[in-house]
Amino acid sequence: LLKILSLIAFKEYVLKEVITPSKLIRIFGKAVTQDLDELQTMSLINVTPKGNKREITVTENFLNLFKLPHEPDKTKTAIQRGLKDYAMSQLQMTD
Repeated sequence: LLKILSLIAFKEYVLKEVITPSKLIRIFGKAVTQDLDELQTMSLINVTPKGNKREITVTENFLNLFKLPHEPDKTKTAIQRGLKDYAMSQLQMTD
């Protein structure tokens, strides 16, 4: 679930891309639909109809859970900083 949430937030805030269930199925496989249902039940994502597609976004509950700012530019910076910190920690573990 965390990988799915991370990808949704990264695409939404950093890449400014729309993520759809079909994109997630291509990445994670058909079983991701159960995970999306669970994330919706947990109020961490919204799945909204947009034309003939459905768009997935993270909710305020997601931002609160991970202590992210509610301003999009600040959220983008926080996600990028988190990725950089994670990458640096992984590099240090291999030294």
